[in-house]
Amino acid sequence: MKPRLGRWLVPFVVLLSLCSSLIAADTVPNRPTPASPKPAAKSAAAKSLAPILKPIQEPLRLKLLAGVDASSLKDASVVEVLGQFADKESQAGRFSLGLIRTVQLLGRSELPAAETKIVSLLSANDSRTVMLAADVASTTKREAALDPLLKLAGRKDYPLHFGFRRGVIDAVARYPQKPAIDFLVTTVSELKGQLKYEAARHLTRTTGQNFGGHEAHWKSWWQENRDSFRFETVKPVRSSPARASGSAAASTQLPWPEQVPEFYGVPIYAQRICFVIDRSKSMASTVDGETRLDRALQELEQAISGLPDYAYFNIVAFDTDITLFKRELIQATTEGKRQGISFAVGLAPGELTNCHDALMAGLESDANLEAMLFLSDGEPTAGSITEPFA
Repeated sequence: MKPRLGRWLVPFVVLLSLCSSLIAADTVPNRPTPASPKPAAKSAAAKSLAPILKPIQEPLRLKLLAGVDASSLKDASVVEVLGQFADKESQAGRFSLGLIRTVQLLGRSELPAAETKIVSLLSANDSRTVMLAADVASTTKREAALDPLLKLAGRKDYPLHFGFRRGVIDAVARYPQKPAIDFLVTTVSELKGQLKYEAARHLTRTTGQNFGGHEAHWKSWWQENRDSFRFETVKPVRSSPARASGSAAASTQLPWPEQVPEFYGVPIYAQRICFVIDRSKSMASTVDGETRLDRALQELEQAISGLPDYAYFNIVAFDTDITLFKRELIQATTEGKRQGISFAVGLAPGELTNCHDALMAGLESDANLEAMLFLSDGEPTAGSITEPFA
């Protein structure tokens, strides 16, 4: 028998940041340059690392990168090798584990050349490389990266891909600087759904104000206070108690200009959502005379009913097998909601618990999915993965 997780079920909320598009970029032809001075001799550490530039197997490359320690990152010739490899992968359009590890190592180096290389990757063709560089640069608060980060909103990836927008917003929000606040205030005004919420959450954290999704309030307050604002004087917004026992809802409530639907106490700000619901045999067990599945379907019906008409949603039900409500998200119109609720009402307890394949079905339901609400009462017992930690 699967272990039960608590008296009532608590959904896991998966907020998605998926971006994998390639975009074209102009190339600048090589121009003749004066002869460069002879490079300094490489250190022993750099010579040991240099094979990463050759066409070797990825496991060996990762092993060599794992040997780069803190002292090596103070070595300019080691940083040079890392930068050369990052350029090589970026120019070839490869987003490899070696590239990820390399950029992370550059982020740990305090040498100016490391910062210069990370900032240069913010203009890479591959949006995945850009997001990697944005994350590393902002986590270490590289000053030279803020302006290039702000300019990422002008890339064609930005309006097209949720994951790219989310990555840019999160990266900019890490900087305690006024241009970052300018950007977030604009974002609250221009975007809807999960990204509007994320921008409002970041603003509340960094300014100590809590205007939630009310963009006019943010605009007027910032216009009045921008010149005199000091980050060091910000006091945290007082948290409020969770609305439901065991709720995954944010501890700080954000005022919102419209009614926010909930699923087991979790507020749904996203406008592209997938509900993933366990209907395995154990969901037929009862608590206070009500089956777990019946309670889940009541919560699902309330959540769907409360979605704004500009939202899109889908439902994935799973036991041993995976059952999709639709092949793709549908708009939360009156008819769309009716169809979704009708599908939910028809669900009955099945057999085993195929968590992994259900998660994958949810993730694959939409390339710009903003949130996935996953509900289960136990561990996986069927499907591609049944022992995730083995």
